[in-house]
Amino acid sequence: MSIQERRGHPRRTIQGVHVHNGVVSGELLNLSAGGLAIETTHSLRVGALYTFRLGRPWMSFKVTGAVRWSRLARTRNGPGGEVTPIFVAGIAIGSKDRR
Repeated sequence: MSIQERRGHPRRTIQGVHVHNGVVSGELLNLSAGGLAIETTHSLRVGALYTFRLGRPWMSFKVTGAVRWSRLARTRNGPGGEVTPIFVAGIAIGSKDRR
């Protein structure tokens, strides 16, 4: 069974929406009624609950959920040669349970 077949809600690709909670910031990759995926320079702990503010300059809203998976997606080279890890994480919206 593929990941797409296991999902209870269809995912919609989203562009240009910033995600932050005061410590972690990144970009929203996709969103569904049951979850979201974000890209960030922070490794998120699987099972941990996070509340994020999602938004654009003219509107934003908060969502809370538990991290279901997190993985290193790639690295980015900075202008001074520093390497920054880029993580992608899946978050179950409204989930109050910790794994």
